[in-house]
Amino acid sequence: MNNSQYDYTWEFIEGLARVQKDNKYGFINQQGKEVVPLQYDYADEFNEGFVRVKKDYKWGFVNKEGKEVIPLQYDYAHNFSEGFALVEKDDKYGFINPQGEEVIPLQYDKAWDFSDGLAWVNKAKKLFLFNMMLFIILVRD
Repeated sequence: MNNSQYDYTWEFIEGLARVQKDNKYGFINQQGKEVVPLQYDYADEFNEGFVRVKKDYKWGFVNKEGKEVIPLQYDYAHNFSEGFALVEKDDKYGFINPQGEEVIPLQYDKAWDFSDGLAWVNKAKKLFLFNMMLFIILVRD
C-alpha cells in the first residue's frame, strides 16, 4: 500500500495498518486516523490484539487503542503466541501474559515460542517442556 502522507504503508491486520515515516513506525485505522503514534524505532504486525514495538533498544507491547500496555523494558520480545509472549532481559528468557505478568520467570538460558500448547526452555543444559497450564511436563538432560 502507498499513502503519500507516509513513506510506507502496510496492509490492514486486525483492523490497523502499520505506517512508517522518517524511520518511525505507528498505526492507522481504516479511516486513516493515527491510532498508534509514529514514535517507535520498529513495530511488528498486530497479533492476538497486541503489537510488539521497539524504542531506544527496548521492547514492549501496544494494544489496538494505542496504549503501551506492557512497558518497553525488554531487550527483545517475540509476538504473542497462544496467549503468551517470549521475552528476553539480561540474557535470560521467560514468558509474559497479556497483562504483562511474568508467568514463566526470566531465568532460562534459551526458550522457544509456544506451539501446539507447548513451549521448550533450556537452563543449565537441561530442557524443560511447559504446557499451557504452565506446568513442567517433561525434563531432558
